[in-house]
Amino acid sequence: MKIVKYYMQAIKMVIAREMMYRINFFIRMITLFCFELMGPLITTLIYMSSKGILGWSLYEILLLQAVFMFINSIERMFFQRTDWSLSMYVRSGSLDRFLLYPIDTLTLISANNFTPEQIFTNVLSIILFIYSFIQLNISLTWMMILKFIILFIFALVFIYSMAMLRFSIIIRVVVMNRLGELHRTIKNFALYPINVYGPILSAFFKYILPISILTNYPTAVILNRSLENIQYVILSIIILFILTRLFWKNAIKNYASAGG
Repeated sequence: MKIVKYYMQAIKMVIAREMMYRINFFIRMITLFCFELMGPLITTLIYMSSKGILGWSLYEILLLQAVFMFINSIERMFFQRTDWSLSMYVRSGSLDRFLLYPIDTLTLISANNFTPEQIFTNVLSIILFIYSFIQLNISLTWMMILKFIILFIFALVFIYSMAMLRFSIIIRVVVMNRLGELHRTIKNFALYPINVYGPILSAFFKYILPISILTNYPTAVILNRSLENIQYVILSIIILFILTRLFWKNAIKNYASAGG
């Protein structure tokens, strides 16, 4: 409850700060809208000029991309600015201040680097999801909804684990400018069905670095498709969370103030 209250207060402060420069904020929102819309538009153009991805209709792919857009926007909302800010905190010694609070350090840093324009992406992804859902004429059951919620929670656990891994590395090496870009590049593989990457990469993205949880499995529930080996994917995410949490704790423990 303490964490939730802190998040709410921090978010209010960030939004108030952004509203001081409204024009800049709204320009960023418009730019973000155009950028996020490119994916679905390109997909639509591909399906208009070809048969698209085997076994997937246009609206099934758009549904998958809507799920990705929503989960991805949540990650960006809390962690997009944190890579650069954390590096700055370590270099200047400001991280010491966050370690003094009786709240999880990662929570404090992510709340203070909240990105409010991503809320607009949330709305866009929901609209795309509803549109695709209607076009597919899908009938949902309570069991499908429950499974989707469970898989969505594990997707959040996965992105939280990857954030802990990135931030642990930053604390240790201080400056790692391309780390966030590398993470985004790998994560974008989830924009399309994992099976299009072949058996080796497909297995890697399911059981070693399970980005399949970001889109493929939640979408499979909605489309009433088989959740192949989902137990191993969930086990992989749990192991990843435990290891990255230990790595994060160790990085904080060995942090030596200014300069890392």
